[in-house]
This record gives sequence, C-alpha cells and structure tokens, in this order.
Amino acid sequence: MLTNPARGPIDAPNLYGHAPFIDGDFTRPLVRPGPDNDYWDYADYLIRRAREHGLYMAIVAVWGNSLGEDDSHPLVAEPETAYAYGWFLGDRYRDEPHIIWLLGGDTFGPRRDRRT
Repeated sequence: MLTNPARGPIDAPNLYGHAPFIDGDFTRPLVRPGPDNDYWDYADYLIRRAREHGLYMAIVAVWGNSLGEDDSHPLVAEPETAYAYGWFLGDRYRDEPHIIWLLGGDTFGPRRDRRT
C-alpha cells in the first residue's frame, strides 16, 4: 500500500472512518446519499467553511509522493482513471470560486537518487 507521510495510505479512511473510494478504485468515489456520512461530505464541509470565512483553498487532488516510485499507480498508468477522478473533483467543486488547484505535492524521486 502506498503511503503519504503527511496523510498515510493514499486510500486510507479519514478520521471519521470514511473511505474516499470504493475498494480503493479512483474511478469510484464512495459517495453516500445524505449529509455528513461519507469522505466527500467532510471535504465539502471544509471547502464551504473556507468560503464562508473568505479564505482560498489550495487543493492537491493527489499528493505526488503517494504515487510510488514507478509508473504503475493507476493515476499514472491509466489515463482513464486519472480522467475519471479529475472529472469527479471538477464536477463536484466546479462552482467553488475560492479553490486553487495544485498539481504535484512533494516528490522525492527514486530512492537510489536520494542522499541519506
């Protein structure tokens, strides 16, 4: 399982136990009907609160170092997976004028290229 040191495994549940995706599949966000009962409802809450306070949010759709050190992660190896996930995010938050989308996040390159 891939891990982001700041967040943990890339498909880990949030602190409320809500997983972001069905079976870790980035093309299938886990969205349940009703308020406050899934991962995305909490993201909605945070985005809404920032807007209410006049704050801009910089959102990274996926942190770069969560993708591993090769090109095998579905968001890298499968363009249709990246497109579906991006479409979901863009569609869900398209009316939020205070979001700044960032691509990347920290990446460190292959371990063999790092100094200890």
